[in-house]
Amino acid sequence: MSGLAAQMKNFNKGVMGQGNFAQARRHVPSPVPTSQPSPAASTPGGSGNGASSNPNSITKKKKPIKNNVVYSQPADTGMGQYIMTQVLHLVEHLKEVEKPLTRLQLEDFLQKPLDSTMVRVLKDHEKLVYDPVSDSYAFKPLHNIRSAQQLLTHLQASTTAQGLSVKELKDGWSGALQTIDELEASKDILVTRTKKDGQARMVWINDKSLNVSIDDGNSPQS
Repeated sequence: MSGLAAQMKNFNKGVMGQGNFAQARRHVPSPVPTSQPSPAASTPGGSGNGASSNPNSITKKKKPIKNNVVYSQPADTGMGQYIMTQVLHLVEHLKEVEKPLTRLQLEDFLQKPLDSTMVRVLKDHEKLVYDPVSDSYAFKPLHNIRSAQQLLTHLQASTTAQGLSVKELKDGWSGALQTIDELEASKDILVTRTKKDGQARMVWINDKSLNVSIDDGNSPQS
């Protein structure tokens, strides 16, 4: 019986101890919560170190700054500029001679053979006409006119009254101005000229059938 009494005594002491513990917990003041950082402080650029004070926040590693500089190839390695310079010389030469020249004649002018790149550029050039039969190149003017008869034929076939620009005629025809002066003197064409220096600007065909002599009334009557 003494053993049972001892067990009851220990049980009561445990219960009383738990009650005191619960009572003690009710009287312990709650810990003061730490102030949480404001959203502005935790955002990049905000004041304070809110991101580091939050134990639940995940520290992000800064990404390395990429170099946005693009290193492109040189705009010109020298060879491209050399080829275009040679092509320009050939185009001007063909414009001056005003006749087709073969590949051998062009090579003689340059004093060097034409490589495959230059040949391709010449064939595709907008100011040149290539003849595969004779393997020759000719300058292509704005108007295929290089003689007085060709000029008259072109003006007669024109269906507009706008006339033809002398500046365009001079493109690829070195004798344009002299021929215009001659056709104007023979009254085959009409020419407008600048007031400052008298340079020809525009030309038209002169339809002589429209030239009608008018009697001024002073002619003697029969």
